[in-house]
Amino acid sequence: MADSALDTLQKYLRRLDCTLKLRDKTSAISCGLTLPQHAIICEIGSAGELIVKNLSKSLGLDKSTISRSLDGLVRAGFVLRTPSSDDRRSVVVTLDLKGQKVYERITADWATLSAGLLKNIPAGKQGRLIESLALLMNGLAPKTDGVKAANLNRAPLSRRANEEAGPRLKIIAPAPDAHFEL
Repeated sequence: MADSALDTLQKYLRRLDCTLKLRDKTSAISCGLTLPQHAIICEIGSAGELIVKNLSKSLGLDKSTISRSLDGLVRAGFVLRTPSSDDRRSVVVTLDLKGQKVYERITADWATLSAGLLKNIPAGKQGRLIESLALLMNGLAPKTDGVKAANLNRAPLSRRANEEAGPRLKIIAPAPDAHFEL
């Protein structure tokens, strides 16, 4: 890839990242949620129900952040916690009626945004956009070979360990088993 194409791609990816982060932050604030709580509601709403330990893996958040966020969501009436019928050590989380309404609002906002984006793209190019996004997401997915996989699969550091270790790159990518259809 030519340097100018690489520079352009990096510029657009940074802008997209900032735009989506700002959109999520704005959405979270408008719902009275923190960013982790917003992500948790979206993840549970999408799945229907989740085991708490899998929630940490799928969102890439440490267990203490998940636990604190879930505590707040349960107290506010957004999420229900129930013991798993399959494994008594596991806890299943689902959205309560209030959480379901927030999830529906978030997904409706995304549907409106998506429809607005597609409206500005000629019908003949919409399929190419979706294909390109799938290629991008598959390219961002963690690789499962060698050292990269070992580094990505290690447990997240605690806040204190992060401070002691100093700055480090945090890789945010889709779950290793995620695959986006072309």
